[in-house]
Amino acid sequence: MWENTANSVDVLFSYNGKDQYARPVRLTWNDEDYTLGGVQFWYAERRGNALVHHYTVGDETGEFTFELSLET
Repeated sequence: MWENTANSVDVLFSYNGKDQYARPVRLTWNDEDYTLGGVQFWYAERRGNALVHHYTVGDETGEFTFELSLET
């Protein structure tokens, strides 16, 4: 099943100072908590003065895939 939504989610990130890379590790969406697996795809783009990071990441069970955007 495919569900497209632009809803806000709560996301916990892990930051690696050595690599200077932040990755999502857990999220809460529709009152459900998901522990995330590895990042499948990532890219960043500039939108005006903002830097927007885009992530494709699955949950640890492989049941769900999430596309997340983070504007910094």
